Order: sequence, then structure tokens, then C-alpha cells
Amino acid sequence: KPNGKLCFFDKAELEAWMKNVRVASQAELDQQAQKYIINRSKR
Repeated sequence: KPNGKLCFFDKAELEAWMKNVRVASQAELDQQAQKYIINRSKR
């Protein structure tokens, strides 16, 4: 923070980070939850 309260980011680094951080869709989360429930009940 060179000026006290401001943060500076390199745009290219920020875009690269955003592309690498994947967030699962709601459908994928639902599928994972169903698999968890099915596998949990088999134990």
C-alpha cells in the first residue's frame, strides 16, 4: 500500500488468477450432494 489506503493490482495477474479459480455450478453442487447422500447411506 504505497499511499496508505489504496491497493494496486496488476491487471494481467488478476485476470490469470480469476481464470484459474473455478467455481462449481449449481448443477455440479447438486450432483455432488446427491452422490454424498447415496454413498453415506451405503456405509
